[in-house]
Amino acid sequence: MAPHIRPQDRVTVIVKIVSRNRGNPKRNTQILPIAIFNKAPVREINIISIILRIYGYIIYYRTMPLENANLSGEIELYIRLVWLFVIIISFLMLLLCYLYLSAKKSREQELMSFKFSNLAIEGLEIERRRISRELHDVVLPMVQDADVSNMIRSICIDLMPPDFKRISLTDALAQLCSIFIQKTNIEIIFSFEGDLDFSSFSADNQLHIYRMVQESLNNIEKHSGAKRASLVVRNYPHGSYENILICVSDEGIGITNLNEKNEGLGMKSIRQRAAIVGAKLDFISESQNGLMVRMELNRENACE
Repeated sequence: MAPHIRPQDRVTVIVKIVSRNRGNPKRNTQILPIAIFNKAPVREINIISIILRIYGYIIYYRTMPLENANLSGEIELYIRLVWLFVIIISFLMLLLCYLYLSAKKSREQELMSFKFSNLAIEGLEIERRRISRELHDVVLPMVQDADVSNMIRSICIDLMPPDFKRISLTDALAQLCSIFIQKTNIEIIFSFEGDLDFSSFSADNQLHIYRMVQESLNNIEKHSGAKRASLVVRNYPHGSYENILICVSDEGIGITNLNEKNEGLGMKSIRQRAAIVGAKLDFISESQNGLMVRMELNRENACE
């Protein structure tokens, strides 16, 4: 009867048996199965016992007599298949590690780009306020010409952001449209539908929304060649809650082959601000059919 050997003691037993019978491989084949394959119940099946069993099979069948050559060939094939399986699994694990590290690096680069855009826009707003104050407090008092004074005042208004603690974003957008009509002589139809409430958006996010609409109107003035434009702001059903939809459109020449590569600075600025706010942004255009800037504001991201 084979003696009972604990799994944690089997490594020691195998080493002793192999070292004691190095000169007699046949003796090894008679003793190793006793040390490795004893039939005593094992309460725990751990990784050591599994490795020892596989190791025992390999040694046993590599040193078995020649009359069992056919069985030995089958075992060799089995061992090769096991090694092939191990190689495939290792390759897949390396591939998964590579994909994971690549995705992680991509996310880190995207996060760094997002933070850089946010800091750049914050710096731009600070610089706009500074220039507006200097124009209003230093340059404007020295100007005597009325037309030049009106131009400087218009520039100051464009640069200085509204005080959203004093007025609502809806009122600020209405004032923006009125100023746009006076400055460009482009007819603009603005519509605010439903009970619009931007109070859930932080002051910074309201400023980003205001700047996106302002930049859209500037693009209409500079590039569209349109005589008419429109601004529509309304609630937009989205599942169990309502988002806010803002559409700025014109009847100008539109853009052919619109993609991110041929976007100007204005459109890139709108895209950066939309990413900060968490808005879904679309530029919809066909040649000679104008351009629509569609911004869907998610209330869930309002205060982030």
